[in-house]
Amino acid sequence: MSKSNFVSRKLKKKSSLCAAALAATLSILTISSATQASATGWSPEISGGQQVTGAAGFAQAHDNSNNIADVWNDTQGHIHVAFNNGTNQTWPTAVTHDAPAVVHTEWGWRAFHTGTDNHIYYAGFEVGSNNSLTLGSWQQVPGNVTTTSSPTVTPLPGANLEQWELAYTGLDNHVYAQYHQRTSQSTGQGTFATPQAVTQAVSNYAPALATDTAHGSLTVAWTGTNGSLYASQQRIGTSTWSSALTMSTPSRPILSQPTAAFTQDGQPWFGMNISDITFPDQSNPPVTYYAGPAQIDGAGTLIGHTHVAVEELAGLTSNPVLDPRNFDVYGIGGTENGSVVWKKFN
Repeated sequence: MSKSNFVSRKLKKKSSLCAAALAATLSILTISSATQASATGWSPEISGGQQVTGAAGFAQAHDNSNNIADVWNDTQGHIHVAFNNGTNQTWPTAVTHDAPAVVHTEWGWRAFHTGTDNHIYYAGFEVGSNNSLTLGSWQQVPGNVTTTSSPTVTPLPGANLEQWELAYTGLDNHVYAQYHQRTSQSTGQGTFATPQAVTQAVSNYAPALATDTAHGSLTVAWTGTNGSLYASQQRIGTSTWSSALTMSTPSRPILSQPTAAFTQDGQPWFGMNISDITFPDQSNPPVTYYAGPAQIDGAGTLIGHTHVAVEELAGLTSNPVLDPRNFDVYGIGGTENGSVVWKKFN
C-alpha cells in the first residue's frame, strides 16, 4: 500500500477554486488526477512535530472552541488520532483500508471507519490535560451497515442531545443515509434509524455529506456511475430526500468521492477529482496559460491546461436562462517542479 504525505491549506472565503451554492450560487473545485499537493500556500500536516503520512485518507474536525482532531490510517491500516497537532495515538485493534471519519457532536468527539469485514464502526475519545487522549472502544453501527468504501458523517445541531447523520455507499452501490440520536449521556449506543436509500443515488465511490445549519438542511453529494456530480437535500427532522440534482457534468469523468461543506451563511462548497488530465510543464503558467493549448493524445488523455467557469445560479431547483457573458474563469496549470497553480482570468 502506498504512502502519502498530508498537507493542508488555510482558505479564506472565495479565495480558492471552490464554489458555492445550493441555495444561492454554485461553483465547483476541479482537481485533475495529475494534481500534486505541493502548490504554493500548502503546508505539511504536523502531529507531534512530524509530518503526518498515511495510506488512504485524512479526516479532520473542529469544535466550537476551534480545537482540532485529526484521524488517519497508516500503511498497515492502523488508525491514528491526534488533538491540536499533538502526539498521535494508535487505536488498538482497529484496522481499515479506507479513509476514516471524525466529527465533534454536542457531547464530544466521534470517529468512524470501515472495518476489514465491510461493517462500519464508531468510537468516542476524550481529551484530558495536556491534550492527552482516552480512546473508547469500537462499536459496530447496527442495521447491517456495510460498505467497501469510507463512511462520511456530519453532526446535527440540537440542545441536550447527540445527533449525527451517516452516509455510505452500500454493497449494492446505492447511497444510504442513517440517522443517530442519543438523548442521555448515561445511555449506551442511543437510537439508530433504519438506513434509508437516497433518491436515485447510485455510485461506485463513497458519498459526501454536509450540514447546512443556516437553513436547517442536509446535503448528500455523490459521483454518478456516468462520472457526473449529483446532490440531494433533506430538511433536518424529516426523512425525505429530494430528487437527484445534477451539479456538474464535466467533459472528463469524475474519478472519486466528492467533497462537500457549508459556510456559516449556508453556502455549500463542492470538490471533485477529474480523470485523464495531464498538466504540461510551464515556467510561468499564470502568464503563459494561452501559450500551451490543450491537446488529446492517442490514449484519450487531455494534455495541457484546464479551466473552471463559475456562474451564479438563482437557486438549487430553479432553471433560469443564464447570461452567458456573466461568469468567472479560473485557469489551472503545472509548474516545472510539479506544482499546480491557478489564476483568475476575469
